[in-house]
Amino acid sequence: MTKHTTSLLARLFSLYCCLTPSLLTAKTTYSYPAFNTDSILQQALKVDDYIRLVKHPDYWNNTVVGGKSRPSNIWTRAVFYEGHMALYSIHPDSTLYHYAYDWGKAHNWEMAYKKNTTQDGDNQCCGQTYLDLYRLAPDPAKMNTVKACLDYCMKNRPARDWTWIDALQMAMPVYAKLGAITGNTKYWDYMHKGYLYTRDTIDVTGLYNPEDAFWWRDKNWNSQDKYVNDKPVYWSRGNGWVYAALVRVMNELPETSPYHAFYKADYLAMSASLLACQREDGFWNPDLINDQNFGGKETSGTGLFVYGLAWGLNKGWLDRETYLEAAMKGWAGISRDAIHPNGFLGWMQGTGDDPSDGQPFSYTAVPNFEDYGAGCVLLAAAESYKLAQTLAKEDSLSSLSTTRHPSILRHWYQNRQLYVETAEPATLHVLTLSGQEVATQDVPAGQHKVTLPARKGMFVVTVISNNGSKLGQIKGLSF
Repeated sequence: MTKHTTSLLARLFSLYCCLTPSLLTAKTTYSYPAFNTDSILQQALKVDDYIRLVKHPDYWNNTVVGGKSRPSNIWTRAVFYEGHMALYSIHPDSTLYHYAYDWGKAHNWEMAYKKNTTQDGDNQCCGQTYLDLYRLAPDPAKMNTVKACLDYCMKNRPARDWTWIDALQMAMPVYAKLGAITGNTKYWDYMHKGYLYTRDTIDVTGLYNPEDAFWWRDKNWNSQDKYVNDKPVYWSRGNGWVYAALVRVMNELPETSPYHAFYKADYLAMSASLLACQREDGFWNPDLINDQNFGGKETSGTGLFVYGLAWGLNKGWLDRETYLEAAMKGWAGISRDAIHPNGFLGWMQGTGDDPSDGQPFSYTAVPNFEDYGAGCVLLAAAESYKLAQTLAKEDSLSSLSTTRHPSILRHWYQNRQLYVETAEPATLHVLTLSGQEVATQDVPAGQHKVTLPARKGMFVVTVISNNGSKLGQIKGLSF
């Protein structure tokens, strides 16, 4: 095994062991906002409103950035509409529908730039929303140009146009959706050929490294781009694009499809690798495995990863004991640290193809384009909403807020202290997500400050009276 093919987990373990003892013992704790449908929807609407009402109320006009004018159905806006339609799926408000419909109609349902002959995956991304709108209200006009474009590519192009991993998310779901709508599997066949070319053939071995289950960004990356200090450079948002592409394609393919199991295997492998490199604050670094290469929070990649993790949990493909905390922690990081009161998103990387692009990021720094980042976060919000909805139905981890009982659990602090107010003697129980009890503490009647156990993880805290009645509960505490 060469130095460049050392497994991801081994590299992460090596990095961990190189830390000084003081760093190993020092730990920052983070507060975790509510993981419930009301809170998630409220945050999502703020993000959507910021783009829809503040940045781009004139959805039909060109976007001008850096002195260059671009049509408003380019990939950046198209990704926003992916998230916008995901929001509509959980909050079917007619205002949201018309903002998408009117945008598509203003562009005559055409692809960006070369309309029905573009082979550029970025230019095809808007077709995802056109097809979503077709499904809501079938009208051939919404689908005709998309179909003409894909038919043109299939006739004239050898499925070798996706030479950068972003293109997988921009284009693959268009083929997947059109195949599902028309019932013609030729679109899936061509899509899979393109995926395999990007994955296994570009630059001899492809852009995917199965050893780490992560992707290099681009066929144009040379060895210096691919490695920094002998560590592979896995760009966060680029890998997020692939992760989202797999999700959006598998949403369309039946499990009986000959390609479904292949995509699922890649998705599960990526999920495991993502779990290993998530930051304590819930985000992922711009360089997934090297926090010395422009390390720090980054919102767009994190949004795509939360989207994919929550989707897998909703499908039952990712087990909760392993992955639920990561999904909740990721959404908490975005909600707590990235979303401004007006819906602006901080810690967002501008357009680029490398961890260094658009630096430095901050809570207040404005990227060159803001629309695609909002789309990534809205995708995460929609799947997190569905997850919270499922958990609430199961009466498990539905909220971080207090239940309405005579016993009141209040004010969880970063020093693990909780105020308990109860009218009768009771016992406080701390359990893991799987129901294993890790601590108990007797609580006399009255108001008391309780220190929770110094154990990392996600927990349910319940107060039980001496006669066995549940007096109060906080679900989903994480520290």
